[in-house]
Amino acid sequence: MELKILHWFEELHNPVLDFLMYQITCLGNGGVIWLVIAAAMLFVLPKRYRKTGATVVAALLISLVICNGIMKNLYQRVRPFHADTTFENLYRVFDRIYDWSFPSGHTSASFAAAVAIRLWNKKEGIGALVLAALISFSRLYLTVHYPTDVLASVVFGSAYGGTFFEVSGYCGEEFSFGIGGSIAFFSDGKAGHLERRIFKNLPETCVFCFVFTVQDQRLHDAAYDGLFHGVVGF
Repeated sequence: MELKILHWFEELHNPVLDFLMYQITCLGNGGVIWLVIAAAMLFVLPKRYRKTGATVVAALLISLVICNGIMKNLYQRVRPFHADTTFENLYRVFDRIYDWSFPSGHTSASFAAAVAIRLWNKKEGIGALVLAALISFSRLYLTVHYPTDVLASVVFGSAYGGTFFEVSGYCGEEFSFGIGGSIAFFSDGKAGHLERRIFKNLPETCVFCFVFTVQDQRLHDAAYDGLFHGVVGF
């Protein structure tokens, strides 16, 4: 049944939509668009956006760990294009996918971030939810996920975003300072800190620090080739 639905999506293929859907799905690779938005909220936009940015980053982290790190390896569902080799390999996207199908990491991360943004900022959140929906739709259009992969991931991601919205509200302003002070990206072993903050004023009840380590410069491959460490204390 689900393969039939994906074949229906394949009937929508045309050069314009093919290009648009591929570009949209690339925005979700490694959660890159959401990381950029979160970084802007933490370090560029006015202070009132800091807690939103911190919530987005935390939700993305838990989505990566649970969906990509645990659930995919637990369920080990084969991709649709492996189950049915007649699907069109648009932009050779199949050739760059090496993990399992369930759940959809793109969808989970997108809705985790979008729901977090929506809960803190209702106006900006509308655009975030639209983008999350488009990224999710692109996964079906490109036939790289089953419909149930995407639907389940909408629920998972929304739960992550909602959970960290509640957590950030409980922790107060220190939550955003903890997140902002502990993000570092490593590429080829060299650290490039986005921003450094001193933790001496943070209460012991709210310390949240994590480091992305990316051996390959593409965030898309971070989950496979890099190391992703999280240290959480509440």
